[in-house]
Amino acid sequence: MAVSEPNDQSRACSLARRAGAMMYDALILIAIWMVGTAIVVVATDKPIVSGNPLFQTYLLALAFVYFHVSWSRIGQTLGMRTWRIWLDPGRSEFTLARSLKRFLTGLVSLLSLGLGFAWALTRSDRRAWPDLASDSRLVVRPASGLRARSTAQEKQSEQAE
Repeated sequence: MAVSEPNDQSRACSLARRAGAMMYDALILIAIWMVGTAIVVVATDKPIVSGNPLFQTYLLALAFVYFHVSWSRIGQTLGMRTWRIWLDPGRSEFTLARSLKRFLTGLVSLLSLGLGFAWALTRSDRRAWPDLASDSRLVVRPASGLRARSTAQEKQSEQAE
């Protein structure tokens, strides 16, 4: 499934909405990391050593997989869905490379105490560092637009069959 195109009623995503979606996604990531940790502990039958760089890389990879699959297949994470935020990839497909750029720049934005996200406040198009790095943007769609889009997609699927 490809990422959908923004509709005419889309508008740039505010910093408050981004923060809300990030909080929701943080809870989802904690759950993913708990399951991932349980898998490692059960498979190895050994405790995990605190500060193990290999394990920390594994957790980072789990986070990237969650975001990449969400962005490239659906166009939004579960946190973004709650806030009606969509990833607008522009005219080209949202590839693994673009997803990795967005993910890594998002980490840098967080590590800089949110400066990369606050950057959106200085721009008229509200694009933050991850948006600029991945040549994408986050947009908000009205709830009625989501229902109309879903209905249109269902009709297209029926016609294709």
